[in-house]
Amino acid sequence: MEERKMILNMLNEGKISAEEAEKLLYALNDKKKMQISSLSPISLKKKAVNGATAVKLPSSGYKVAKFFDRVVKRIKTVDFDLNFGPSEPVNYVFQDSHVMFQEMDIEVYNGSVTIVPWDRKDVQVECDAHVYKVPEGSSAKTKFRNETFYDCDATKMRFYSRNKHQKVNAVISVPRDSYDVIKITTFNGPVKISDCQAKTLTVKTTVGAIAVNHCSGEAVKATAANGSLTLKECAYKDVEADTMNGPVRLTVDASQVRSETINGSIYCRFASPVEGYASFKTVTGKIETEFPETLELDAVLKTIVGGFICDFDSVEVREEKKEVTRKFLSFIANKGTTWPPFKLEAEAKTGSIAVLKAK
Repeated sequence: MEERKMILNMLNEGKISAEEAEKLLYALNDKKKMQISSLSPISLKKKAVNGATAVKLPSSGYKVAKFFDRVVKRIKTVDFDLNFGPSEPVNYVFQDSHVMFQEMDIEVYNGSVTIVPWDRKDVQVECDAHVYKVPEGSSAKTKFRNETFYDCDATKMRFYSRNKHQKVNAVISVPRDSYDVIKITTFNGPVKISDCQAKTLTVKTTVGAIAVNHCSGEAVKATAANGSLTLKECAYKDVEADTMNGPVRLTVDASQVRSETINGSIYCRFASPVEGYASFKTVTGKIETEFPETLELDAVLKTIVGGFICDFDSVEVREEKKEVTRKFLSFIANKGTTWPPFKLEAEAKTGSIAVLKAK
């Protein structure tokens, strides 16, 4: 649903044509039709499985990838600054002392957001801004203040820069505390958040990378239309990371992980052996996962062109199919060591899938 909204927003703002939007929506529908079949277990033991073969790339998958690259290249090369003429720089700081808020809501249309915890009970929003189309008789600073909203009360801190005629790079210093909700949204610009603890973290960009480092909580949701997603050494019960174009890199301690990309590869390393479920899907990239070597793993893998690689020592293959148009593998690793087993589902249309022991 989020991906559909992003495509429609890009169409509404003139970033893509109606025909291109239709093809992107078709690609999304095609991706969601990739369902995994139910399996009947069979008793066949193997140490590792390698199914990579040289098969000609299907023309439909190639056309989707090539078309998507062309659309994304246009979006990435849109220079927001050139459309607005000359700009005037503004440096401004919003701040409050002795704050107690438990929620953050941050939205920047054009620019970046960086969240930095510190050991003070104060909040500080440092804005490095470029203001365009300053009215005659007014100042850039006045225009910036009139078009930027900041408020901090006992429960919530809010910062909004929604006018596209100013570019704001915001560095937000907040108390090192445990928060209930952190929500960050940008249209054109990256987001970076480090060393934060929040029950719910939601980060969304249209054009821009997302980096979440050393954060923890109950649930994190990172969504991008065009940009890479990185979660490094994070601990959450529920992780959701989706992008239309760009790689996904996850190093997490989590029990539920879901990640999808249309044009990009997915890399995920699980830090500790816990029961849970992971689902990874990509159209034009590969999938590489790493699990603790003692974990009991129930895996279902599916690809069209790529192959399967598993380097676990104890593997029981339940079902394996190698056909020209699809490849399918179901297996259990380390059977009987833990219960219930960790369940993995991975689908890659044009790439390989690797299930490896964490080093």
